[in-house]
Amino acid sequence: MRNQTGAFAYFGKEIKVVIDFYHEPAYVLDRFPNSRLLWTKNGVSRIEIISNDGEGIKLWLSMQGDMLKIISPVYLKNWLVENLQKTLSYYQNSLPLEEKRREEKRREEKRREEKRREEKRREEKRREEKRREENYYETKTVPSRTINQYFNFISMSRRYKSTEGNF
Repeated sequence: MRNQTGAFAYFGKEIKVVIDFYHEPAYVLDRFPNSRLLWTKNGVSRIEIISNDGEGIKLWLSMQGDMLKIISPVYLKNWLVENLQKTLSYYQNSLPLEEKRREEKRREEKRREEKRREEKRREEKRREEKRREENYYETKTVPSRTINQYFNFISMSRRYKSTEGNF
């Protein structure tokens, strides 16, 4: 026995809606008296619904959530997708998972920025060390006679140490 109340809620032209229903098909068949079960496979039922193209069918389709997928007509399918996207946008900023993703993204960006700064500091330190090294050798060059005097002093001190024990 079917409950045939409100099958054609609101006014509009008659349309044929084809859906895949992921729940008990009796729920749809009871709600829409002129509907037909086309096939059932693996818990999915394809159902053809005859209804008026008005707010009634749109509200009913919206209420079913993830229990159905609209196959045709395409304009009704597009309407439902737009409606669901609009509804989701109301909650985008308050979703804990979305907030967690944004926080992770901020942390990752902060880590990258810190890494870039550290790399920049290291590069600057390398450049500074290289400048110091170049300046060191430029300022520490001595004339060749000073080097010769140094070697003469070393060789004389060696001779003195070697002759020290002979006295």
